[in-house]
Amino acid sequence: FPLAIASGSPVIVLEKLLKNLNILNYFNVIVSSEEVNKGKPAPDIFLKAAEQLKISPKNILVLEDSYQGVEAAKSASMNCIAIPYLLDKPLPLAFFKADILFESGMEEFDAEQIILWIDNKMRFGVSSHS
Repeated sequence: FPLAIASGSPVIVLEKLLKNLNILNYFNVIVSSEEVNKGKPAPDIFLKAAEQLKISPKNILVLEDSYQGVEAAKSASMNCIAIPYLLDKPLPLAFFKADILFESGMEEFDAEQIILWIDNKMRFGVSSHS
């Protein structure tokens, strides 16, 4: 699968982090908010990544940790899985726009649930909110 990072962090920070983690080569596209007019919650950064990947936004799955990012992904007509990093309750309402929401963050994260959701979406073209 083609992979992109679309982040509010500066490009220099993203590249250094990805190099240090030895995962830079896994990503086809890296887009920083420095490269678009408006950052999240505007969809610009995700739309630029989709354009560079040459993939329709409706065929993109975003993994997002902030409510601004969920808002941006859904505004771009993309699928979105939300894994909040700040778990103060109540969660901002924008998180509930995600196709799948792990309300307790990484503690609740379930890759199997995501795989089943993707399989159902590909097979039936349906979305189930969690």
